[in-house]
Amino acid sequence: MKLFAFFFGAIYAVFQIATGALWGFHRDELLYLSLGRHLDWGFWSNPPFIGLMGWISGEVLGGSLIAAHVLPALAGGAIAGLGIEMIRAMGGGRYAQLLGALAMCCSLALLRSASMLQPVIFDWFFWTLTLFLSIKWLKTAKPGILYAMAIVVGLGLLNKYTVAFLAVLLPLAVLFGPERKALLTLHLAGAAGLALLVFLPNLYWQWAHEFPVITHMRELRETQLENVNPVAFLVDQLLMNGSALLVWLPGLWWLWQQKQLRYLSVFAVLMLLTLLLLKGKSYYCLGIYMPLIAGGACFWEEKLSSKLTKLLLPLLLLLLALPLLPLGKPFLKPAAMQQKIAGRQYLEGAVRWEDGRLHPLPQDYADMLGWESLARHADAAADSCGAEDSFIIYAENYGQAGAVAQYARIGQHKAVYSFSDAFRLWIPDTLPAQTQTLIYINDELGADVQALFSNIQVIGGIDDTLAREHGTRVWLCRAPKSDFPTFWKNRVSAAKAE
Repeated sequence: MKLFAFFFGAIYAVFQIATGALWGFHRDELLYLSLGRHLDWGFWSNPPFIGLMGWISGEVLGGSLIAAHVLPALAGGAIAGLGIEMIRAMGGGRYAQLLGALAMCCSLALLRSASMLQPVIFDWFFWTLTLFLSIKWLKTAKPGILYAMAIVVGLGLLNKYTVAFLAVLLPLAVLFGPERKALLTLHLAGAAGLALLVFLPNLYWQWAHEFPVITHMRELRETQLENVNPVAFLVDQLLMNGSALLVWLPGLWWLWQQKQLRYLSVFAVLMLLTLLLLKGKSYYCLGIYMPLIAGGACFWEEKLSSKLTKLLLPLLLLLLALPLLPLGKPFLKPAAMQQKIAGRQYLEGAVRWEDGRLHPLPQDYADMLGWESLARHADAAADSCGAEDSFIIYAENYGQAGAVAQYARIGQHKAVYSFSDAFRLWIPDTLPAQTQTLIYINDELGADVQALFSNIQVIGGIDDTLAREHGTRVWLCRAPKSDFPTFWKNRVSAAKAE
């Protein structure tokens, strides 16, 4: 069964790639592909790793929808393979490995995360690899494994800052078990220093840019985290992995009973409590679940003795997974998917968006709709400009800006400006003096734009009622009443000062 981990991970990745073009680009994917066009050691809301993944997806693999999903699919396959290796490291046999593999296939969170170019799936990979290496290190006490963990933690921090929770809480959890003596080594300090060294380029970038992560976290707390409900957070933990709940939940108890593995159970609880206190998003703690699934697979292998019960449990997993399948991948067209979800109260948590309200589709799905239509209207606006017109394109959010950059013909050779997320890092302080026309993209026409231009024409917009961007319009704004470049200079100066 040693090759099983590799083949299972490979098959999982191939499945994700083969089904990687069912709908369209997600809003965040459009941002990360844009980051790939502006490689740096940091961005407004993200460390640099996802920008590198965006560059590989766009510039190396070709930038298509399927190409953008190759790397997350590989990360998902690697997580699945590591899950099997965890079961083997915990002493699980053939049945435990097969049950664990099935549980991973039933995990809605893994199914969805591995299908999108986002930091989430890579974050999950770095957590899983770190926790797997921790099992190996505590069993062998080999310093090399500890230093390998340090490199993985450092790379994880270059992908998502939530890895800091892992770096702090994992050693704290080890203190609760008999392996606490393993922390009494100078190699631990050396490993911490190595992790910091790997992370240092982004830390320097943050310092050089006056730590935009602090501003971003404040914005995140004010606009999203304040809507996080503790009860909904806990319910999400029960639903995120679908029917794999039947495996990971007893795994939490089984790990607690194993003296050498108890720290994994303690770590999972500490992580959940920390995120509850800090009002973190439900998916921030996805990294805790692969060890729990591995432990649960070992638990059931110990408890089930007859062939009948060993067969019934996998069948139960599959039967319970089928009703939840719409939450794993949008395998139907949008209207059919809406009907599939409508009226099912047990799916309400999935259609509750960051604004705290219920909607027809999950937010991730609604974020995949309307972008190509928006780009076509942006091209139509650009075509309406004469050869003598000097114009700029401005979008109010990064999804709109990213859609024009990815899909629109005009976006291939002309920059799209925005004050949203990382786009604010690339916005020019001044415009050429001859700039007199603005292609403006937003769901409403701002008072400042209305006051500045005397000739404003609606070109078109997103009319799909299921799209999160429903109502977004493209305006062609001409004949400024006052000097447009001066207005722009003042607006950018005020925004950057803020």
